[in-house]
Amino acid sequence: MDIVESSYTGFLDDAEVYDALEQMWLSWFNEIAIEHDILLAPFFNNLNADGEKIRDANPIFSGLEPSKNRLLRILQIPKEEVEEIYIQGWTDVFGAEEEEEGIEELVIDLVLSDTAKVIAKEWIIKWLVEAIDREEMEEILEEESVLVEEEDAIDPNAENLPKRDQMSL
Repeated sequence: MDIVESSYTGFLDDAEVYDALEQMWLSWFNEIAIEHDILLAPFFNNLNADGEKIRDANPIFSGLEPSKNRLLRILQIPKEEVEEIYIQGWTDVFGAEEEEEGIEELVIDLVLSDTAKVIAKEWIIKWLVEAIDREEMEEILEEESVLVEEEDAIDPNAENLPKRDQMSL
């Protein structure tokens, strides 16, 4: 079974589960950062004005790569909201009316699964390590976004994950 979220069921309703999930994402990214020599500084504030932690998974993880001035934001939705394996991404410019003045951002929206994590890692490497341009990243995101019925789940250990147009939707 591909879904790994079972340990984090109810993360939007249970602060302890949410905090464990947030820690999982931080540990997962730290492994990528060490492997690829990426520095990522926390970016989005997840506290309300009164200091209470916001636990809405938007984002569940974020960071700025200062040397490339690129932002990463991961949004997580509960499995209950999507009955399939799901990951999609897009790029944006954060913090400015003019694109040249803002911070280029990669946003990844997913239901936590082994497959989604494999694809997200590939996208993060392309964005933060290889520093491909936004246009090329958008093409990759369009091709590789996944919405697959569970019985058609992909082996996350496969060498070549199928492209979106090769999958049953």
